[in-house]
Amino acid sequence: MIVIGDTLHIPSGQNKHLFVVILGPIVIESRGKIKQYILVNFSSIKPDDGHDTTCEIQPGEHPNITRLSYVVYRKADIKREDDLMKAISQKNYTQSTPCSKELVNKILQGAKQSKLISREIKKIFQDNI
Repeated sequence: MIVIGDTLHIPSGQNKHLFVVILGPIVIESRGKIKQYILVNFSSIKPDDGHDTTCEIQPGEHPNITRLSYVVYRKADIKREDDLMKAISQKNYTQSTPCSKELVNKILQGAKQSKLISREIKKIFQDNI
């Protein structure tokens, strides 16, 4: 079972990016009776990239983070539990080291504060946290 704080390498563009589960498994009524997960990914900060500064991650806060990075709340994604488990079992997604409780809390606080996270996901958070 996947839980909050678990991380996955998921194909995104030409590479795999590190995603973290920030909510789930939960039933989101507007999406039916199948349990869902909400995930966000990390991205390295590049000079003059205009990144979301809500939740910056220092190298070492997670073993896979080796450069100053940030959480990409604007690309927060909702994935069905069955689709997520299928992708893991087929090795399209690979599990990695879970986030520490401190890092999970930092990411969740950022999700509540970010102005770039979608209204739908912000509402789901309000209803479930």
